[in-house]
Amino acid sequence: TGATPFLKAEWLKPGAIATPVDLWGAWEADLASQVDKLIVDDYDKYEAFRSNERLKDIPKPYAELGEVILGERAGRERPEERALTMMGGLPIQDVVAAHLVYRRAVAAGVGVSLPL
Repeated sequence: TGATPFLKAEWLKPGAIATPVDLWGAWEADLASQVDKLIVDDYDKYEAFRSNERLKDIPKPYAELGEVILGERAGRERPEERALTMMGGLPIQDVVAAHLVYRRAVAAGVGVSLPL
């Protein structure tokens, strides 16, 4: 995309999780090799992304997000683990973020309820 990567592996403290919203430009390519767990939204889609020259050397993912949510693969196993998620097209992050915003708005008594 021409973007200059700015998210560096050394910036991730023990226990951090990085969830870049820009698959192509926000993070340095070696970040995926330096975290404890790489979690993706879809194995097949991830493999297709690896056809991009910049992503070709990225390691095999630890798990799909759905596997972690369902308990089929462990999430964080040690407090100091660092993780990187690569969500290449499923809007799951948007749904989670919207739900959190909604819950906070309801708890704070703000917002407008719209008739649907």
